Amino acid sequence: HQMFRQVLGTSFARPLLVRIHRAAAGNPFYALEIAREIQRVGVPSPGQPLPVPGDDRALAVLRLRRLPRSTQDALAQLAAMPRAVVGQIAAEPLAPAERAGIAVVRPDGRVEFTHPLFGSALYASLSQAERANLHLRLASQASDPVERARHLALAASGPDEATAAELDLAAATANARGAAEVAVELQELACRLTPETDRPAQVRRRVDLAERRYFAGDSAGARRGLEALLGSLPSGDDRAQVLLGLGTMRWVQGDADVGRKLMLQGLAEARSAALQARIHARIASGSDDADVGVEHGEAALALLDENINPEQYSYTLCTVAMFKLHAGLGADHPAIEKAMRLQRAAAGWVRSPVPAFWARNFDDFDTARQRLEELILAFREQGDAAQEAPALTHLARLEAMTGHMERARGLAAQALELVEQTGQDAYLNMALCAQAHICAYGGDLEQAQRIAGDVLRHLDDHPDLLLEGQAREALGLAALTAGDLAECDRQLTRADQINDLVHNREPANQRFQADHAEAVLGLGAAARGEHLVERLETRAAALPRPWIVAVSARCRGLLHASRGDLAAALASYERALAGHRDLDMPAELGRTLLALGRLHRRRGERQRAQESLERAVFVLDMAGAVGWAGVARGELARARGRRGDSGRLTPTEQKICELAAAGLRNHEIAARLFLSGKTVEANLSRAYRKLGVRSRAQLAAALLAEGGRSRA
Repeated sequence: HQMFRQVLGTSFARPLLVRIHRAAAGNPFYALEIAREIQRVGVPSPGQPLPVPGDDRALAVLRLRRLPRSTQDALAQLAAMPRAVVGQIAAEPLAPAERAGIAVVRPDGRVEFTHPLFGSALYASLSQAERANLHLRLASQASDPVERARHLALAASGPDEATAAELDLAAATANARGAAEVAVELQELACRLTPETDRPAQVRRRVDLAERRYFAGDSAGARRGLEALLGSLPSGDDRAQVLLGLGTMRWVQGDADVGRKLMLQGLAEARSAALQARIHARIASGSDDADVGVEHGEAALALLDENINPEQYSYTLCTVAMFKLHAGLGADHPAIEKAMRLQRAAAGWVRSPVPAFWARNFDDFDTARQRLEELILAFREQGDAAQEAPALTHLARLEAMTGHMERARGLAAQALELVEQTGQDAYLNMALCAQAHICAYGGDLEQAQRIAGDVLRHLDDHPDLLLEGQAREALGLAALTAGDLAECDRQLTRADQINDLVHNREPANQRFQADHAEAVLGLGAAARGEHLVERLETRAAALPRPWIVAVSARCRGLLHASRGDLAAALASYERALAGHRDLDMPAELGRTLLALGRLHRRRGERQRAQESLERAVFVLDMAGAVGWAGVARGELARARGRRGDSGRLTPTEQKICELAAAGLRNHEIAARLFLSGKTVEANLSRAYRKLGVRSRAQLAAALLAEGGRSRA
């Protein structure tokens, strides 16, 4: 994918990429030649070999024609088969091809061309009649349903409903084996062989083809197929089914509003209860709005029978439980457990990502990680590239939250690569937001701001509230880490507004609320800050979990400190530390230790301040939270102070003077540094004496001179 993008300026749908990758057998030059030939002559028809550049084909055919006729016949059979073993192809005629370096028999009995070029060239050289006879003979010998159906299809001279029905079953078998691109090819053949007079079968198979293309990673191809089908259908279940599929494609391609409208239109046209349930469930699972998710999810459950369709019922049960949690309607743990039991019984693995999100929202990160990894493995085994990408994204964010930054970066890179190949713009922006969060967590603040800013600019033309919220959360965290409290407040105020718009009342779903409270309190807006803290505390009381208990206590401590009640602040920080004992979020622990160290310094407890700040630096370093570790180091330097030079500014005096020279008033400096107003005044007075200045107007020049002496 990347090579084609860089060399040719474009790439192909993922199923075709997989075919080229396999055909090239690891040779990048040959892969490029195939790609250029496809650009020249077009994508081959289903079941046909990839085009081989003319000169290469001629040379390969020349070598093949030098072999005995019986060997050429055996090799033609090999070229027409996706895989072969000794026994399916007679060993004796293969011997000359082995001596010529054209074919090889592997130790496990597999027979292969030494390079796919030979097979493609030989197959292309056969006449249509020769190919048909060859495939009929192979179909009669095949025991595998996938191989038999494929050979029958390639031997067919026109529409054939019986063969098309075999291809339906073969596509489902290939899909269950994880051969998603093979399933697409078989379904394309089924569509081609369906009689034009059988309109219902045409619609059903073309809808199935779109779904198989989507799961193989070709959402653009899926959308084109459905759009071509839609205009020819009257109102009813067939058209409603196409609208459902098309709405899904538009949503994953970044047109969320258009996608929802199409699905709602499909719901209005659907006649059968089963189809109405599917559409309700899809609208619910793709909803931005918690209340809408609950409404459509419960409507789907009312139409579903868990005994008839346990997988769909269990998936929807997960969706409803998740949105009830987001809407503040309680935690339905029994529903999640029941859904997992049903899905394991129906499919052998839990397909819904909700159980992983559930464990994450209740701070059981080990279980969340395990469930996401199981999902990713299952998607890979099924060849489901479309759903693998968002699962990788969620796992990347989980690893960043728990301090595994290198793994988080690697997973985010994998997710980005996969969403580019599958053409899912909505998931591309989700992966970019995850990357921005990881950069913010890891202290690469400029990169976080650049990536999140790019997402917001893209959303100007393709609005999506949830993606906007995710981008602003990353920008808010980056701004807070950099000490830009006003920018943090601006970004997170908008993220908070988005939560209100989508009726999300569950802080653990995003975890930016404590950042917002800290920024607002740092700006000196005590009333707003108290409101944000109380909202966190209310949710913590209603549904206590380690993260929300710890951060709400820390924020209450910041509020007490801003009002000068240092004893109450200390008690709050100690409650926060108790919450951290059951919380695997080391960066949050480091930030609580940082706040505690600042408080001890303010109370004049120098040794305790240094101990807390030293521990904060260690914890934040280990978590890979480079930005916050830098903040903690600065605080530690100020706590230690400088000895032996009474004429030099202390770190605290230096910081206060810098803020004063930047135009901040005393009360703003006090709020920013979590100091009292009297402490700011005392430090400024000492600094004025040391610098020999009498006003803030003289301060900037004096600080510059002081900096020059320090460097000297």
